[in-house]
Amino acid sequence: MGELRTPQGQGPGGPLGWLGLGLTKEQAKVIPLVAVLLFIGILLIQSDELFGVDSGGGPAEPAPNATMVSAGEEDELTRLERQKAAELERMLGQIQGAGRVRVMLTLAAGPAIEVVKNTTVDQSTTTEQAADSSTRRTESTNTREDHVFTRSGSSEQPVVARTSAPEIAGVLIVAEGARDVRIKARLLDAAAVALNIPANRIEVVPADGG
Repeated sequence: MGELRTPQGQGPGGPLGWLGLGLTKEQAKVIPLVAVLLFIGILLIQSDELFGVDSGGGPAEPAPNATMVSAGEEDELTRLERQKAAELERMLGQIQGAGRVRVMLTLAAGPAIEVVKNTTVDQSTTTEQAADSSTRRTESTNTREDHVFTRSGSSEQPVVARTSAPEIAGVLIVAEGARDVRIKARLLDAAAVALNIPANRIEVVPADGG
């Protein structure tokens, strides 16, 4: 019988003979590359878990103590600022010698609403007699406040006691006639009276070319 010959590289003495895989040299060259890629992938997965990276790409959670301001509240405050600034512009523009007037007004807070509440006060007195025939008297007071609602159709709305005006942080008035100190003083006084704020919150400056 003829002698059986083992292909080069696959026999017991070949470089991959101990694996018993019977791979060619070209296939054997790919194995280290695949192993390196797998190792890198495992490191990336572990690094994501270690540093808390969210691979899902979802929105970030807000901080526990973060104060969220809704867009509706910002829009309402901006609307009030523009409304009051426009009203003040029309009024100041009627002052003789003021010329063209522009106003920028900033609010520190919007209007505050105070609702009606029913207040109930419960008082109780407890008398205890000790073994030595002495008497101890204890008084306790419990106060409870409930909002008052009014029904409008199928919904209920709280009864409003009063609404306070918005708090104004500052006012800037730019007027063509403000170069005249008398006109400037009139604009300042008129704005302070109209807005019911101190004069130190109002700045009056002449317009360019005024």
